[in-house]
Amino acid sequence: MLSDAERRVLAQHCHGHAVAACEDCRRDFKFTELGVDIVGRRYYFCPSCRLDLVDHLRLHVLNCRRESQERARRVLERRVPAR
Repeated sequence: MLSDAERRVLAQHCHGHAVAACEDCRRDFKFTELGVDIVGRRYYFCPSCRLDLVDHLRLHVLNCRRESQERARRVLERRVPAR
């Protein structure tokens, strides 16, 4: 299960690009394309073969260039006062 912070990063900064790859199906998925089974309490799996992709999502959050660029921009905005 992803934390709230991890889901927020994926939803806000990574919605437009692939965030996980299923090695079995050889497909890349955007966050919104991943399978979710609320009744069975399974989240973020390959919709074709049902492989759990949570670890792939966590790695993406840690390594995503777009998120790190956004984080750097926010840090700079805090350091430089608005004129």
